[in-house]
Amino acid sequence: MKYIFLTIMIAVNTLTGYCDDVPLACREYNDYKLTHLLTPAGPVPTANDPDGVYPYVSFSETSNRPVLKQYRYIDLENRWIRVTICPDLGGKVISIIHKKSGKETLYVPDVIRYTRILPRFYFVAGGIGASFPISHSPTQNVPVLYRIDRTAERVYVTCGERELRFGMQWSLEYSLGKDDEFLTQRIVFHNPGKEPYPWMTFGIDLLIGEGADSLISHRQEMFLPVKLMNALDSAYVVDDNLEQRPIVSFRHVIIQSSETDDNGGRSWSSPMKLGIVLLIHALVFGIYGIISKRRFGIFFGLIYLQATIIGLIIWFVALFSVHPCTFPNFNMYFFHPFYLIAFLGYVLPKTYRLATWFHWINFVLLPMLLIAWPFTLQNMNTANIPYILCLWIGSGVWLKVKKI
Repeated sequence: MKYIFLTIMIAVNTLTGYCDDVPLACREYNDYKLTHLLTPAGPVPTANDPDGVYPYVSFSETSNRPVLKQYRYIDLENRWIRVTICPDLGGKVISIIHKKSGKETLYVPDVIRYTRILPRFYFVAGGIGASFPISHSPTQNVPVLYRIDRTAERVYVTCGERELRFGMQWSLEYSLGKDDEFLTQRIVFHNPGKEPYPWMTFGIDLLIGEGADSLISHRQEMFLPVKLMNALDSAYVVDDNLEQRPIVSFRHVIIQSSETDDNGGRSWSSPMKLGIVLLIHALVFGIYGIISKRRFGIFFGLIYLQATIIGLIIWFVALFSVHPCTFPNFNMYFFHPFYLIAFLGYVLPKTYRLATWFHWINFVLLPMLLIAWPFTLQNMNTANIPYILCLWIGSGVWLKVKKI
């Protein structure tokens, strides 16, 4: 089991000496807000779905006319700030009011309008959202469980749930002390498994191209946690007396994350193992085929048919998807629809001459592309190599064995 602890301090410095008689308080209440409702697309997919069961209801439409909808709210308040949390919107912070100035520090829209990111994911403007285990999480538009705890000096509100598809439990704890000028946020992740999802990683690496591996700009670096932490350390505000005060009063690392790379060898291990098994079979069939003057069309034909299907998917996504990172994609040179020519060479004798020309090109081109691989801007998945070598061996066997 893996536990990850993150602590974030959201601080608002105020003038020393400001005082209010409001003690540390926590209040639960219900209120109504104009909401554009979501229209469900239908029931949860059945167990026969080839992509597996997706355990959330998808939404097909956001209503044009808003209606009043009731939400649960929790207010945390001391003499400096008042914080509002909404468990019915995934546990997000929707308001932080600086009491001395009376100003709202967050964007608080007057209406909730869901921006759908199909099949389920969504975005709602305003506040500080809680999105786990991925951005635009399926749990952001549904109520989550919450619990309130209190000590003499501090009050805690913990929101969270167990993500249904992958089983990760997340708990987001907000806390406010009597004299705190900031809201403290602590996040705990409990991953019941230790292994990543290698085939998901393999598929993403096939479809996502060079754009996802390009260097980010200086502005984009501010989204990296380490960069953000360093920027907050040097940030300050200027008070009414033109005195500079740091935004971050203090910071404390609860648990330092491990430096070991758990994904380095295992993130592609299953595709790599299957690729090695296919490569061994390709070598055995290739050597025996050259000796016995047989092409083993069933084995190599299926290999080329598989490469054709993969190539069609990669090329379709690269050429027609609006995603900015699917093109250019170096995998288009390794897996492409033209492998259909090689497949037809095994099943249609009339295509022998065309298939032979294709195999000559493929036999020469694949090694050149593998050599050029390290010099590309795209981070390629190493598990591709056994599959590519199978395609190369198949072309060599075709060219070596005379037509029968």
